[in-house]
Parts: sequence; structure tokens; C-alpha cells
Amino acid sequence: MASVISGMTTAQIAALTTTQLVALGTSDMVAFSTAQLAALTTAQIPAFETRDLAALTSSQIAGGLTTAQVAALTTDQVVGLTTAQVAALTTAQIAAGLTTDQVVALSTAQVAALTTAQAAYFEVSGNTDSTGSREVNQRLSAARARAVVDYLVKQWEFPRERFKIVGYGPDRPLCNEVNAAIEGLSLEDCRAINRTTRVAVFGGR
Repeated sequence: MASVISGMTTAQIAALTTTQLVALGTSDMVAFSTAQLAALTTAQIPAFETRDLAALTSSQIAGGLTTAQVAALTTDQVVGLTTAQVAALTTAQIAAGLTTDQVVALSTAQVAALTTAQAAYFEVSGNTDSTGSREVNQRLSAARARAVVDYLVKQWEFPRERFKIVGYGPDRPLCNEVNAAIEGLSLEDCRAINRTTRVAVFGGR
């Protein structure tokens, strides 16, 4: 199957069914090019077995997964990532990809890998969908981000001064709500992806 994967076009990769993706093994995962990985839709991502995702190399993680794909990972898939894979996540993937549930699900070892590989300063941003007024959504998103920081400070004992809290409201969507079908999602699923709290790792102040 690995040789078949390597010969497929990105359009063919995007057309793979859930059943076909579930049937893939660890050797098949290594055969994906970064372009092929990027061609996967967010609807396809949850179909991968956790053990198979763990076979992806650091270069595949950093160069192949889009921010929307990172956000589409289930908490089980995130927990199943190796510390090397977590450390390989780019600043962009962390900033626009990681959701509140994913961050909370990280193990102590994964958090250590993340903060060791990246600078240990974080921007925690709340985000909403496009429904409702922008002003209300910005206040709501900031409140969500603050709640996440409160949790992380309590759970991981990070100094609060290492966090920057921002409420972006609907201004930084991961999914285009006007044309959700492009991502293979319903409008509500698209909106749910946009209603996330994201964590960005940036350099020292």
C-alpha cells in the first residue's frame, strides 16, 4: 500500500474514504509526502488510527499538516503524538491549530517537549464563529482565553506572566463559513472549528 500512496495525486488523496484511511498502516503513513498530507481534508483527519499518526516523521508533521488539520485532530490523536512530534509543531501550527481541548489533553511529557523546543512564552487567543455581534464575540473570546490561562497556570504551574491573553472574536477563522463544503464540512461543523481557543508559542519578550 505504501507504494500506492506514494504514486497518488493530491486530488486522489483528498478523495480517500474513511474506510480506506482506517485501513492504512504505519508504513503507509511514512510514504505520504508533505504535499499529500496537506491535501487531506479536515473531515479525513479524525479517521486515522492514533498509532498510525505516531509513525509520521517530524518533517512530515512540520511541513505537511496545515493549521486546520492540526485543529481537526481528536484529543486521543493529540495524546498519541510522540514528544518528538509535539516538539516538531511549528509556531504557526500551534498558534492557529491547537484548540483548548487539545492543550488540556497534553501530557506532562508533551508539555515539556513543547516548551523546550519552543520559547516558553504563550499567546492564548479566544476565537468565535461569525454569528452574533463582533463586539460581543470579542469579549466572549477573551473570556474563554482567560479561562484557559487560569487552567494552565493551575494545572502546570506556569508563571502567569508568560501568557498573553487575546480575544480575536471572529477575525481569525480556521474554516470559511461562507463555503464550508470546500472543507467537506457542514456549516455547523465549520463554525465549531472556528469556536476555539488557540495557543501560540513565541520568542522571549
